[in-house]
Amino acid sequence: MLQEKGIYTILRDEKTTRQDFIFFVDRLSTFLIEKAMEHLPYRPKAITTPTNAEYAGKELDVKVRWFAGGSSISS
Repeated sequence: MLQEKGIYTILRDEKTTRQDFIFFVDRLSTFLIEKAMEHLPYRPKAITTPTNAEYAGKELDVKVRWFAGGSSISS
């Protein structure tokens, strides 16, 4: 919560440079996508890495045609 408040403050400051504005909009959009993904259903998935190590991971537990996340800034 504190991090977002700091980002909002920077974005609303008229003295914020264009470069900083773009950087913090990107950080905020990444944060929002991460938080949204926390609410998606996942199921366990075991994999073997290229070094033959076993890893217990997760995969989406929904059937989707496509899934994308990202940010874009218009100049």
